[in-house]
Amino acid sequence: MTPTHRALSCWLLFSLAVLARAAGPHGTDVGWTVDHTTGHINFTSTMANQLSQGEVGWVRVEMALVKGHTNWDATMLGYYDIVVNNAHNAGLQVLMLIDGGSWPGSQSDWCANNSENNPGFNGDNAYVENYATNAVVPLVQHFHDRVKLFELWNEPNCWTVNPSSGVYTGATFVYPSNFGWLLTRSWEAVHQTYHLNDVTLFSGGLFGLSAFGTSYSSAGGQYLDDTYNTGTNLVKGGSFAHTKSAYNAYPLDGIGQHVYITQGGVVSSNTFRQYEDWVHQALTKYEGTSSPKKTFITEFGWQTTNNINSNGVSTVVQDTNLVTAFNAIRATPYVQTVIWFSWQDNTAGALWYGVLDAAGNAKLSYPDFQHAERYEGMLANSSSTNAGIQAYYSRLGQSILGSPYDNGRGVWVTNFLNGYAQDYYGGSHVRLTLLSSTNGTFELNDLYGFWGYFTTNNGATNFGPPIDNAFVSGGGIRQDFTLGYLSWDSVNQVVWHVVNNLPPAPSSVAAVPGNAQIALQWNAVPTATSYKVYTAINTNGAYALNTTVVGPPNYTDAPLGNGTTYYYEISAVNSYGEGPVSAPVNATPQSVTGNLPSPWLDGDIGSVNLSGGAGYTASGGKFSVYNSGADIAGSADAFHFVYQPFNGDGTIIARIKSQSTTNALAKAGVMIRESLATNAVYVATVLTPSNGVRMDFRAAAGGVSTDLAGPAALAPYWLKLTRSGSNFTAAVSGDGISYVQVQSTNLAMGTNVFIGLAGCSHNTNVLSTAVFDNVSVTPQVAPAWLTANPGNAQVSLVWPATLGAAAYDVKRSTVSGGPYAVVAGGVSATNYQDNTAVNGTTFYYVVAATNNAGEGPASVEAGALPVAPPQITAAPLPQTVNQGDNVQFGATASSLVPMTCQWQLNGAAIAGAQATNYAIANVQPGNIGNYAAVFSNYAGSTTSAPALLMVRPWLVFDRNGVLSWSGAYTLQRATNVSGPYENLTGIVSPYTNSLTAWPQQFFRLQY
Repeated sequence: MTPTHRALSCWLLFSLAVLARAAGPHGTDVGWTVDHTTGHINFTSTMANQLSQGEVGWVRVEMALVKGHTNWDATMLGYYDIVVNNAHNAGLQVLMLIDGGSWPGSQSDWCANNSENNPGFNGDNAYVENYATNAVVPLVQHFHDRVKLFELWNEPNCWTVNPSSGVYTGATFVYPSNFGWLLTRSWEAVHQTYHLNDVTLFSGGLFGLSAFGTSYSSAGGQYLDDTYNTGTNLVKGGSFAHTKSAYNAYPLDGIGQHVYITQGGVVSSNTFRQYEDWVHQALTKYEGTSSPKKTFITEFGWQTTNNINSNGVSTVVQDTNLVTAFNAIRATPYVQTVIWFSWQDNTAGALWYGVLDAAGNAKLSYPDFQHAERYEGMLANSSSTNAGIQAYYSRLGQSILGSPYDNGRGVWVTNFLNGYAQDYYGGSHVRLTLLSSTNGTFELNDLYGFWGYFTTNNGATNFGPPIDNAFVSGGGIRQDFTLGYLSWDSVNQVVWHVVNNLPPAPSSVAAVPGNAQIALQWNAVPTATSYKVYTAINTNGAYALNTTVVGPPNYTDAPLGNGTTYYYEISAVNSYGEGPVSAPVNATPQSVTGNLPSPWLDGDIGSVNLSGGAGYTASGGKFSVYNSGADIAGSADAFHFVYQPFNGDGTIIARIKSQSTTNALAKAGVMIRESLATNAVYVATVLTPSNGVRMDFRAAAGGVSTDLAGPAALAPYWLKLTRSGSNFTAAVSGDGISYVQVQSTNLAMGTNVFIGLAGCSHNTNVLSTAVFDNVSVTPQVAPAWLTANPGNAQVSLVWPATLGAAAYDVKRSTVSGGPYAVVAGGVSATNYQDNTAVNGTTFYYVVAATNNAGEGPASVEAGALPVAPPQITAAPLPQTVNQGDNVQFGATASSLVPMTCQWQLNGAAIAGAQATNYAIANVQPGNIGNYAAVFSNYAGSTTSAPALLMVRPWLVFDRNGVLSWSGAYTLQRATNVSGPYENLTGIVSPYTNSLTAWPQQFFRLQY
């Protein structure tokens, strides 16, 4: 897109900053980050954090001189320092576009001396020299410590006017011979003159479109081909020949590409991949198929239609195309980074490509955009994450670890037998792999070949999981594993040192109490052939062998006595013998534990001496939470958590029915927590035995918790915690009806969180018990679907039952997308008939589940147009015809929606008679009857008044006095033509009249 058409619009989707974190290798364009006229910083820290919340990993920044500035002085660089710092502080990486706005000049300056239209010239000119020297060099010099990708020019093949053959003007077009020198001057100055080799300079995005056909040329492949062709031709250009001769390299580190295809419909994966391949083929044509150079797609997208824009696709098609494109990109090995154009619709610039609309509301494509952008910690082919890798990355950040990336083993988190791995590139480590193993999450630095050596030699089995990060050792580097260590030095390179072939102690041993049983589970030890489980009944007692486990690492010990605490240690066994035992764990079986209703789960958070548990009693709806732990405070927590996954805004309410007094600061309450890590961001409203109500929260992972005092109270007491965006509010009540706010705080927390009941004994040697009842969580999911069936002045709605719902609110609007007004609240069924709907108006409905904690998110919208049944405007007319004639009936009706017609004879449908006209050829007496038209639409049917068809029969009288006819008629006779006529009963055709007895007679037929 032409840069001058970009502008940064307002942001309304999120009101406050979120926790900064980088997401992945892909990004978005946000328009002007610095206003080109005033120098105002459009890309604020708030905006950067909004992108981070959208899982964006990169932001494309156009480096344009502000009005009044003619070079990149300290003031100009300072503007963009703020932009880059805001991006980095939010965990975003920056891709810089150095284009025509980065150095003053016109198209005639760019295209001067082009060889395409000026025989004898080679395309080199003063502008490209100044562009390289006065724009590219100072920008790379100033930002190369923070920015690694630089795009040189924007859409060099984009033109608007073609006045004659070979002549192109308008937009950002520059002839291939000029472009070759622009790349050469820039590449040589940066990499050779100033030796700045830690950056990638790639050719500006080649404009690809399909509006005028799908081809190598329309993808931009031919233009790149022409650039190489003229560049390697000493007569036509010679720019590429210059660097090839001097440095044995072509003057570009990668290829930029823009993909704007199938802009009015559904794109196919094959077509998108074909456009990628065509441009890549132009590169490999000259540099070979083994070229490591990547493609950078710095613009692609589809705009959506709205009430002021008719060009584009629906939001549904935009979402479909986004998913298709990202799937194609993910399957293309040579594509490194892609930039969606753009983040948000821009009314002033008439750009509607955003995944947010102009008001900041998410379009249908937004969740899929998040999923495609998201990267660090994300498991391959899954929407879930590896919490260890994600937390480790978030804690250290991009400047240390770089970007999650492909070092040859795939870009997603992949498993390596007993753990998970993700590659990174950049940062202070250059390249490394994070391993999430049984011993925690560690860096495995591949700069020395450790990761390559590890994977080549089946490291998870032969070496065991890592137990620390690489560190300096002697004259080299060392990495420890459970079975030995890897070392590197400049002489011996990578060497494996076996220390111990016995299996390590099992890690992450957990004991989950149940009713008269305890379920044990632990992480598998790769070399183990079996495990030994030891049991004791007190902390000082001797452990005795309980059982030997062969197979999966779990065991259920039963039957046991409820209320007795049991202690366990576990060891692994292999062919070398038995390894050391694990750290001891314990649990106390209880008759009420281990039966939590779905979707509730529970577990200990942090290091607790005594394992907790939880159970549910349906009678009274009671949750019993058995808990240990030092505290929910400081920089790390230790407590028991009964939780369920939760998304977005909501409320949890619970009454503390009773609470053990194990310590004056023992805590029981409701909590919203970003993760299950011990140092996670959280907010909680808790009750203590002697210190009243508290509101506790941790604003940053690993940070110190804040404790705010509430009213003095004792159980039983009601606690309430509400989230709205980044605002969290704690409230309390003595009766569950009237609530008083305790405190409110604003902090950054992810959208996907855990919500539930927390208990902490504040004494690691004692289990405390907290009983909760009247527990409710705002329904966190919308009804999965909604159907709306219109009728006559009514609409019937049906939806599926939603977990956690006590009732449903039905909402209606006359505008798609709302705003919606409640038309029926507290509906207990999963269906509703709206009898207040007005015929002729389209109504749009959504349904939200509710309970005493509030209302959940709305379902997808369903629209319906109630109408009246068809209205007869012309009924068929009765007819009397002669036998053997043709006859036609007609009828018309009006309806707001499509309708059907069905003809009836004497109330029975006539097969095949669905037109508004019904014709009968060669009418016979059997056709006599009442004909009516039935018009139907989805609101009902209307039947016309019947039209009687009568048939005058043929009566044949031959010379012998024989009368014959057809049909169910009665023969009548008279002595004169005017009658009277008498019925001849029992007479059927043919009938012979006696001419002797009745010399003069008149006959007729009566129906």
